[in-house]
Amino acid sequence: MARQFLLRFLRTVMRSMSPCRPRSAVSATPWLIAFSFLIGLAVETVGYSQDTAGSVVGEYQANDSLNAHPEKATKTASESLDRILWEPASFPVTVESVKGTSASPDCLIRFPSPKPTGDAEVDEVCCEWYRCQNAGTSDLPAVLVLHESGSGMTVGRVFAQEIRRRGVHAFLMHMPGYGERKSSKPPADDLISVFVQGVADARRAKDAIAVLPGIADERIGLQGTSLGGFVASLVGGLDGDFRCVFLCLSGGDLHGILTSGEREARKAMEKLLATGIKPEELQAMLSPIEPLSLASRLNPEKTWLYRANFDQVVPPRHSDLLAAAIGLSEEHYVKLLATHYSGIVYLPGICDKLVQVVRE
Repeated sequence: MARQFLLRFLRTVMRSMSPCRPRSAVSATPWLIAFSFLIGLAVETVGYSQDTAGSVVGEYQANDSLNAHPEKATKTASESLDRILWEPASFPVTVESVKGTSASPDCLIRFPSPKPTGDAEVDEVCCEWYRCQNAGTSDLPAVLVLHESGSGMTVGRVFAQEIRRRGVHAFLMHMPGYGERKSSKPPADDLISVFVQGVADARRAKDAIAVLPGIADERIGLQGTSLGGFVASLVGGLDGDFRCVFLCLSGGDLHGILTSGEREARKAMEKLLATGIKPEELQAMLSPIEPLSLASRLNPEKTWLYRANFDQVVPPRHSDLLAAAIGLSEEHYVKLLATHYSGIVYLPGICDKLVQVVRE
């Protein structure tokens, strides 16, 4: 009883800070609210058991539906497409059950990467399936979640949990080098290839999700935060096949972000330079994975971008560049009174909007 009261209270506070509310509604300290929100999630994990996963365990067959029409791409987009695209094929999708708390997924799904590197541990894509507990009565929408750069994928998992709580299936994809895809071999020197692999994996993930039981295959959305937002902007621009694309804390001009951003941006810059890349070579090297290159291929009516006004990792001017390149209206370009980290307080409101759109 006390647990339910606490959770209702926390959700009420969080929704009062939704980006859909007037800016005057933001009256509490972001970090305090964020801390309370995470405590609430921890409380809710107590006493939960999963009993529906067994009905979907098994192997399925999927086919790549990628249809990027590279012949219609601009010169800038062609360079990215040439690096990312692959020959469509059939591929297996396996589902295995997972036991745990409400913070855990119900299942793991696995399928081969369309851009293999030769490292078996990385080349098998893994997604956590946060399966709706009422699944089986009818086909429901789904959202593919792409996580941030933190090794624990914490924000991505919170997004997935909140999406499932709202009655929509959620799938958190482990990007190359994360979670089940950590390699025992030395990290690849070509970090661009790793990024490209993640983009291709995410697009193939949509087709893997579509063949699973209980999924409304025409209503699969895409959401990415920070690192995941950069990946999602490219995935959504490949062929526009997702029902909607929600980008959080993302932007354009990767070179500018890496050279002027702080914390995660600075760390990424250091990793790139450590591989022997010279600063003057960086901009040309980043060109194939530049979000602006495919931004015009995103549908502005199906794309939302959430920026943090006080973001020091992805400075707001870079979000402005991406929003302009996509052609987003004010309604689809939401400016949050937050930093790169305190923006988590808006997560419930973003999830409400995402679930509303993917259900339409």
